[in-house]
Amino acid sequence: MDAYLILGTRDCGRRASLCDLISRGMGGEARAGVMLSANEDPSSFDEPLALLAEVKKYAEDAAAVAREFEGRVDAVFYMADASKNLADEIEKFKAVCDAGVFRLVRILGFFDCALFAAAFEECAPFYDAMSHFCDVVILSNRGGVSGKAVNEIKKRYVQKCQPHTFALAMKNGELENPCMLLIDEPRRLTMAFDDFDPLDELELDEDTLPEEPFTIERKPEPYFERLENGARRNPILNGDELVAKFKNAK
Repeated sequence: MDAYLILGTRDCGRRASLCDLISRGMGGEARAGVMLSANEDPSSFDEPLALLAEVKKYAEDAAAVAREFEGRVDAVFYMADASKNLADEIEKFKAVCDAGVFRLVRILGFFDCALFAAAFEECAPFYDAMSHFCDVVILSNRGGVSGKAVNEIKKRYVQKCQPHTFALAMKNGELENPCMLLIDEPRRLTMAFDDFDPLDELELDEDTLPEEPFTIERKPEPYFERLENGARRNPILNGDELVAKFKNAK
């Protein structure tokens, strides 16, 4: 079952844009499912979304809820829990993929431009991590944010040569060319969801075989890697912590 992972903080406009992705991106005949965390706050777009898709809430039972969509929809949009650690949520979604329930098509991340521009240094590590996983970055909540500030956010990732594309979300959640955002074209830096054999990357033949024994290991996913004590080597604030930190600083 095809699935899209949707990342972002609370109130970044994910549900508004989901309505547009489903109504204009998928087309009238396609059947959509949406998985929302039970921790999400109510939204004015909940009712419109329920008219466009079959919506289910999940908690720790993500795989079980995902299986309820089998044979009922053409694609599922999985909204990661904004109150949880970003890496933990991506790993939870990956577990559903590894169980054979979902086939990841794309990861879409929403950058809250109002939050990012107001606290650039505090927000940068969080959005750097999101950028690492995304195929598409959607610049949302741009109301009241100068074009220069939005361009500075975008410039940060263009200069890093991140492979993901960018799209703009309008005030009502409408997106630029939503059909193109849903195409099956991976553009993410992470290889966490890829079937990868390190031997495929080596050009070995009988003339280039090393003389000494060697081992080949896949490099660990930088944001999933843990230290011996179980803590993340590269910890990420969750969305709620990020917003709280900004409000406290302000």
